[in-house]
Amino acid sequence: MSRAPADVGPVLAQVPWRDGKVALVRVGPGNLVAYAKNLAEKWRLLDGATPAQRILVCWPGRWSQDVFELADPTDRAKVKRWLSPGEHAGRDDDPVGAGP
Repeated sequence: MSRAPADVGPVLAQVPWRDGKVALVRVGPGNLVAYAKNLAEKWRLLDGATPAQRILVCWPGRWSQDVFELADPTDRAKVKRWLSPGEHAGRDDDPVGAGP
C-alpha cells in the first residue's frame, strides 16, 4: 500500500534547523548518500541538490526520531534561506532557532 506524501510545510517552522542534532540526508542517483549535520554542510547539501534527489530531514525528538522528506522545491529554498548566514539570522521570520 502506498501513501501520498504528507505536507511538511507546517512542520518546517518548528524544526531547529541550525541545531547539530538535526541532520539532512541527500539520496541521489544510484542511491549515493550525502549527510550533513553542521550549518555549512546543510547549506552545501541543499545548494547542490537537484529536484530528482531526495532530501530527508532527521529530527530527534525526546522519545523518537522523526524523518520526513523535503520534496517541495519551495520548501527547500525556504530552508536554504533560513540556513544562510546574515539577513535572516535571529529575526522574527527566522524560525530555525539561531540560539544566543
